Amino acid sequence: MKRRVLQWIEKAEGQFHAASCIRRTHKRKSHDHICFWSHECATCYTKALLTGADVDFPVRCDLPKVLSKLERVEPLSLSMSRRLKDLSRYDMSVLYPGRSGTSKEAAKSFETCIPYRSLARASLGLKP
Repeated sequence: MKRRVLQWIEKAEGQFHAASCIRRTHKRKSHDHICFWSHECATCYTKALLTGADVDFPVRCDLPKVLSKLERVEPLSLSMSRRLKDLSRYDMSVLYPGRSGTSKEAAKSFETCIPYRSLARASLGLKP
């Protein structure tokens, strides 16, 4: 596996771990962070898949942009396309004042992240 793919996977796993840990604390004010880290995990796994398929993308691009490229490379991602596009609402802006994630949004974000992480890991030849 390419070194750069492994680096994206490492980032994604760190973000998944962050979302998991925050989720277990059950603190009300942490919903934004669960939404954000779930979004980031999905973004990094998408970038790992694209890197593995030699598809170019700007490093600083949002989830919808990389998803549009992924659909050509990973047909299985189409089954989660709508949920992943919904997840794109939780970029960095969810951490700023004026926008907050609810407990329902946090749960939905994490519940989208889990199967997408499994799909991406399986596609990359890793244990789901």
